[in-house]
Amino acid sequence: MTDRRAFLSGLMLAPVALVAPAIAAPVAVNTTAWNAALAAVVATHSAMDAYYNEHVRPLNDAHDNGTGTYEAAAAAERRFDTYVDVYADAVKALVIMPAPTIADIAVKIEWGLKDWIFDGSSEASRILELIAADVRRLGGSLAA
Repeated sequence: MTDRRAFLSGLMLAPVALVAPAIAAPVAVNTTAWNAALAAVVATHSAMDAYYNEHVRPLNDAHDNGTGTYEAAAAAERRFDTYVDVYADAVKALVIMPAPTIADIAVKIEWGLKDWIFDGSSEASRILELIAADVRRLGGSLAA
C-alpha cells in the first residue's frame, strides 16, 4: 500500500513540477557602466545649468531690461540647446540601462521625471517597460 500511495502521490505532483516556473538566476549588471552613466548625467546637468546661469540668463535679462539685443539672447539659447541635447541623451542612456539595485530604480525614475522623459510617447512606454523589468528582476518575479 505504501508503494501505491507513493506512486499516486508522485503522479499527482508531476503536473506541478512541469508547470512550476524556474527561478531565474540574477542577471549581472555592470555597475561600472551604471556609475559612469550616472556620473555623465550629473556632469551634463551641471554643465547645462552653469551655461544657462552664466550665459543665457544674463543675456535674456539684458534683453528684457533694454541693455542687450534679441539676437545675442537668441544665439545663447541656440548654444544652450546643445547642452540640453547632450544632457537628454545622458539621461536616456541611464534610464534604459539595467539598474543594479532597487534604489537605483528610484534614481532612474527621478532623473527621468526631471528630464520629462515620461511624456506618454511610445518611447516613454518602452522606458517604463524597462523599469518594470528592473523591478521584476530585482524583486525576483518572472511574471510580466
